[in-house]
Amino acid sequence: MGDTTSVTHSNCGLGELHLVYCPLVNGSTLGHEKGLDTIDVSHVTVSIGILNDDVLLSVFDSRRLANEVDDDFDDMEDAFDQRNWNWDRQRWWRKLTQVCRRWRSLILASPSRLNLHVVCTKDAPLAVIPAHFLHLPLVVIYGLDDGEEIPPDDERNILLSLQRHHHVRRVFLRAPTPVLQKMIVPLDDEFPLLDSLAITSTSDDDSTGLKFPRSLRAPNLRHLILVNVALQPGIPILTTPIHLVALVLQDIPTSAHIPPECVVDLLEFIPQLKMLSVGFRPPVADLDVGTQLVPEVHKTFITLHCLKQLQFRGASAHLEGLLARINAPILRQFYIRFPNQRSFGTLPNLSRFLETTTELRFRVAEMNFHRHSVTIDMVNLRPRRGDTTVFRLRAKGNQLDWQIASASRICRAIVPVFSVADELTFSYRAHETFSDTRTRDSRAQWLQILGQFSGVKTLRVASGLAEELSFHLQSEGEEPLLGLLPRLQQIEVPAWGNVADVFAAFIDSRRIAGHPVNLVRKS
Repeated sequence: MGDTTSVTHSNCGLGELHLVYCPLVNGSTLGHEKGLDTIDVSHVTVSIGILNDDVLLSVFDSRRLANEVDDDFDDMEDAFDQRNWNWDRQRWWRKLTQVCRRWRSLILASPSRLNLHVVCTKDAPLAVIPAHFLHLPLVVIYGLDDGEEIPPDDERNILLSLQRHHHVRRVFLRAPTPVLQKMIVPLDDEFPLLDSLAITSTSDDDSTGLKFPRSLRAPNLRHLILVNVALQPGIPILTTPIHLVALVLQDIPTSAHIPPECVVDLLEFIPQLKMLSVGFRPPVADLDVGTQLVPEVHKTFITLHCLKQLQFRGASAHLEGLLARINAPILRQFYIRFPNQRSFGTLPNLSRFLETTTELRFRVAEMNFHRHSVTIDMVNLRPRRGDTTVFRLRAKGNQLDWQIASASRICRAIVPVFSVADELTFSYRAHETFSDTRTRDSRAQWLQILGQFSGVKTLRVASGLAEELSFHLQSEGEEPLLGLLPRLQQIEVPAWGNVADVFAAFIDSRRIAGHPVNLVRKS
């Protein structure tokens, strides 16, 4: 025979507990053992002082879990966005230390168990932090926009905070390069507790970028984001990054151009990496990177077994160089942004990379022809374990004929991600730049795009593209188009206007051939 007692406590944590006592017999309550519908339960109110330290810490720990921000970020965009850090919630434990001396002593003696840290900002500088909190891990956060000057008191506060090398746990700094260059001087040292570092230069006219501290050592670093920062090869933070799970190197300045092979060599030493983002500012021109790929004889493939999200912004040739030597078998999110380029080539390494990344298979595809870019989006509507698997490729360019030609070339390279798609949508926004899309070349390009979606059953077409697409779907002379979209069952168009009429010839030809297609007007 055993007993059980459940404990509930109020959020304010001010000294009272409600204990609910339910006797058990052979694992069942006495009421259930006797077959009764109801049982008597005793409610006793007692002082929380009767609880020992271990039970109190468990109560405090539950409070922590309810307020703590998850540091295993699932999305690169959110990983170091200061707006997603609720600093009041990070101070959840402050009120509890004011209840009594015992609570204060117990909490401050358990910084690791309760994941405690103090937050230093311009509104809460180091000087106003109580002395008995200064042994706790420190989070330093400060931000300025481009053109702003840092007040002397703020600069002094940041420098004093960062000089506490053995206490700093996280650093978030955002300011113009001249200001940042002075702020990060104390980082040229060892920081044994540092697990998250985000440095962003807001200077738009800076061609050289911020000079990163060469001697910074952070053996326990897990998240690193550097924006418009010049990295020198061989610095310790990039040669011993074995614990990194998120690495962001964005807006890499031209003067600090990192060859693809250097990035790959770095990745070899980050076995736990889950998120990787690489981008260039200003975008590296295609000719600057060159079209020379790593010779086959020198290729050593690196498998990133934990990588789930990959972002790239820059020239297609640089992406080709990066993907030439890496595999990411469980990658579930892949974002690519190309600058204005005349051509993307055949992208063989992108195609190979997607072929080996079996998680990137999608049911729904959308191609957006907007004013300044063409975007290809792929989404899995049946995510596994709550994850949303997505693929996005965006190429900048404002002429519709260029967008169609670019989409055609890109589609030939990323066929693997289209392999299971059964829904395809063409979206459109009016273009200000005139371009002729009723040419034989445009027809071949449209047919090339559609030819990659052999499994599509539903085709959705925006009103601005319906006439354009239907024009190219009409057979020229005796040329058959029955092999195009062989599984197509339905075309969806807007309900307004005469958009549906433009597909009449195509639908009639399918009906005659014994492959009927339904036309649906959607409001």
